[in-house]
Amino acid sequence: ADGMDPGQITLEFNIKILGQWKNPALVVSVVWMQGTIMEVRLDHNTVLLLDETGIFVVNGLKYVQHLTKPLICYHDFTHVMVMIQALSPEPVLRAVKMADLSERAAVHRRMWKLEVEGLQQTLT
Repeated sequence: ADGMDPGQITLEFNIKILGQWKNPALVVSVVWMQGTIMEVRLDHNTVLLLDETGIFVVNGLKYVQHLTKPLICYHDFTHVMVMIQALSPEPVLRAVKMADLSERAAVHRRMWKLEVEGLQQTLT
């Protein structure tokens, strides 16, 4: 992928599926997220993304091909694939792929919950 260091180590993390604490954790290194851009840092390389579970810092946007428009903006609703770089003390996430979903945000928000629930059922 553009901007990725070929010698970079891929980290994997164990995460629990919501409501499934008895089942084993999933091992992941890349996740899809969907949420609202709450802040765009001055360097346009970092944003704060608000999803259903909280606010996350997403770095590396300069290396991401924006699929629907050249720049991200405050309050855009976006879908982003991120590599997890660290979890402590807060998650450190690096963007791999990003798409602006603002045009039909209401539909995407409703469908996202169903997509996540469907995937969780498939994985358990």
